[in-house]
Amino acid sequence: MGRTYTKLKDVEIRGELVGIWVSQGGEFAAFKDGTDREKDPATSDHWNRLSTASRLDELLEKLKVALRVRQKELAVPFVRLKNGVIERGVIRGIHQKSRDFLVTVDGKKGERSTYGDYLIPELTPQQAAEIIRLHAVAKAATEDYEAAVKAVEIDVHKLRREIDAALTTPDARDAEPASSAVVVVK
Repeated sequence: MGRTYTKLKDVEIRGELVGIWVSQGGEFAAFKDGTDREKDPATSDHWNRLSTASRLDELLEKLKVALRVRQKELAVPFVRLKNGVIERGVIRGIHQKSRDFLVTVDGKKGERSTYGDYLIPELTPQQAAEIIRLHAVAKAATEDYEAAVKAVEIDVHKLRREIDAALTTPDARDAEPASSAVVVVK
């Protein structure tokens, strides 16, 4: 359940109406216009709260910055390699909480993690083809490596059980181990 807030006042910052509220614990919070904290104290703070602060003047400064950032138009072209596919789009901003990029790709808005292989926007078709080819070669080599290791891999859990059995059996020195991996020295 969310905190209970009492409305202090409405303020207009950069053309947006923002409700200023104060919690029972003395925390100041700014909520999107239309969020009625007194009637619905269980409304999720996460989705409606714009910012919080311990002092009113600090909250108002944080709001000015946050709203200025929201109102700026940004268009940073990007190219990204993900799972062997090259994606081209435009970064429009940064998500306030997750810090992911807010993007437009093929006319659709979305988010992209900042982790991954971001490439220069001026990527030529030849460079793109070479990167995709190398990704496929690397993926195939990784699969071959994993298959080769799996073919000779020891079942560590089975080995641990055999070692435990060899060490805890009273006649361990006389018993034959279940696998050739466990050797009991007499």
